[in-house]
Amino acid sequence: MARRWPATVGLGEGSFGRPRRRSDINETNENDGPDEAREEIAAMFVQLVHIKVKPGCVEDFLDVFRINYEGTIQEPGNYRFDVLQDPQDETSFVIYEAFESEEAVGEHRKTAHYKQTVAGLENLLEGPRDKDFFRMVMPNGRDRAA
Repeated sequence: MARRWPATVGLGEGSFGRPRRRSDINETNENDGPDEAREEIAAMFVQLVHIKVKPGCVEDFLDVFRINYEGTIQEPGNYRFDVLQDPQDETSFVIYEAFESEEAVGEHRKTAHYKQTVAGLENLLEGPRDKDFFRMVMPNGRDRAA
């Protein structure tokens, strides 16, 4: 079962970054074999952030959150950053974030775009963000996002 805490609980140092394809991981070093690539993928850290937006604030939320999205996908420790909206409830969102490591998440939380977004969301959310944390154990080797 995943650990679930309010978003205000820290994980220590970390970061979030640009999307990375499996092919990027396999090209790390000419001496690295398949085991090294699997170890790097297996260390991946995933979090799901659950966000409930106040009614009438969805467009403002998307405008504010886009700052974090655009900054995060440029970070070197980020593999994925997907913003998902519940089709049954337009005010409910889940953010799927895949990072190189837990430390990469901590580095992400130090960025200006993350801090600006957190401050901008303060009056747009119904309550605190909730986060579920996962360790990747069976990554999909196909790059469906490209």
